[in-house]
Amino acid sequence: MDKEQIVAILVLVVLSVGILFGCNAIGETDMADVTSYEVTAEGYGGPVRLLVHVDGEEIADIEVLEQNETEGLGDTAIEAMIAKIIENQSVDVDVHSGATVSSKAVIEAVKSALEEAGISLGDAVAGTDEADEESAPVEYEAEGTLAIASGYGGDVVLDVIMDGDEIVDIKVLDQSETPNLGDVAIDAMIAKILSAQSPDVDVESGATASSEAVMKAVAEATGQNVAEREAPEDPAAQYDLETYEPEGIMVSGKGFQDRYDIYLDVIFDGNEITEIRVIEHGETKGFGDGALRAVPERIINQQSAEVDVQTGATWTSNSTMELVRQAVEEAGIELTEREAAEADEPAPAAAPSAGG
Repeated sequence: MDKEQIVAILVLVVLSVGILFGCNAIGETDMADVTSYEVTAEGYGGPVRLLVHVDGEEIADIEVLEQNETEGLGDTAIEAMIAKIIENQSVDVDVHSGATVSSKAVIEAVKSALEEAGISLGDAVAGTDEADEESAPVEYEAEGTLAIASGYGGDVVLDVIMDGDEIVDIKVLDQSETPNLGDVAIDAMIAKILSAQSPDVDVESGATASSEAVMKAVAEATGQNVAEREAPEDPAAQYDLETYEPEGIMVSGKGFQDRYDIYLDVIFDGNEITEIRVIEHGETKGFGDGALRAVPERIINQQSAEVDVQTGATWTSNSTMELVRQAVEEAGIELTEREAAEADEPAPAAAPSAGG
């Protein structure tokens, strides 16, 4: 090996060492610029705990440390909200449809991290004049009496117009309820209240919180009372799958998003369904459990496995109908369909703390 080759090898060694330590130094410098903040906000199923990594004036990453949101709904919303916030570098993003509470928990948690970091992103970060303006109370102009009550996604603001003791009209001035569920419930509740001339009406199944917000707001505006309602019992509360002995044909299948098993005992008398018992299920409280009360009643009432689905619980409703069809086929009978009776009203959903 001549002198030039030795020199060349030494140069390569020096360069390699320099590159190695240089890269490590750069990496350490980059990591040093990232500050992490552990924050928590209350979600639908409990605390949502996040680790927000901030690099200078940017959100570098957000990790989920803990969450107990509904599988396939709230947990999906959390991931979607994190992606939106990082992509937009802002907490001023739209909530995930059908999971308002989970979405707002992520927003509030990230806001807390940004406040702690002393930076502002987007238009909704606390600690800035613009944010203070946005958080200031909104002034509403009402033709009648302004009435506000907390719903599932925020305040439900109504204009209750009276003529003496008569409720003439109820206008919605503001609401943030779940699209195609809570907002629909508000309209339905207003129609019921105007018809009954009283806020003491049945809630809309699957949208308890939105319904009760309308009832409470109108009650306060009119000075009327709303009777206290007990939450309906779980449809499977009185049965134990392990010890239950079927009296009809036992069928089982997957419910919401093919994740939970539903067990039904479909009882016949000749060619007629006389009873459908829900023996066990894992459906969402306030949504799926309401369908498991309402849909079997409709099936028995109409003697048909093709009935209206329960609003807000389409998946559970269709699963229930499919299981009854299986039982009918196994029984080897043909049902004689009849028209729905006027009393075939939707069964109320359970009353969760947030549902609409």
